[in-house]
Amino acid sequence: MKRIIFLLLGACLCACGRYGCGVPAGYEPLLDAALAGCPRADSLRQLLRQTPREQREGMAFLIAHMPRGDRDTMRLDLLREADAIAREELSKAGLDRDIWQCPVVLLADVHSVGVQGDERTYGSPIVLRPVSSEDAMTADWSRVPYDVLATISTRITNECRQINRVVLDCTSKPPATIEWE
Repeated sequence: MKRIIFLLLGACLCACGRYGCGVPAGYEPLLDAALAGCPRADSLRQLLRQTPREQREGMAFLIAHMPRGDRDTMRLDLLREADAIAREELSKAGLDRDIWQCPVVLLADVHSVGVQGDERTYGSPIVLRPVSSEDAMTADWSRVPYDVLATISTRITNECRQINRVVLDCTSKPPATIEWE
């Protein structure tokens, strides 16, 4: 009897792939392809593992066949997190009156190699665009103190797991516009 129980337990453990028990092995290549380059891949994998076992096959099907545009819109949450950190740190530094706007830009289809912890990462870079202007017809990039920039960069790369690089846009208007498109 013990032998049968151990065989059944072993079969159950072997049937559990890297996406958790209940996800058919045939879905793993589909999930790998669907999540490649997706900035929310880790959170989608975690969601799949946390889904009740009897619902995992259906959830795996939905993730594997989700339109790329729907996966990309999940990047908005990431952008909001980074933007909130930049705004908070600029306010703490008392730069609200000096900086007219500071768009935070999450670059589309651009990835960056980095290291977080002891692991190599393929994340997304963001751009900080602090500008000062009187009339919005012309603008100059704001000279944010290095210690404030360092704090913003450190917080964003530590708290927004999919971002591994923060860059500064130091171009005046003209020739550049304030916003990125």
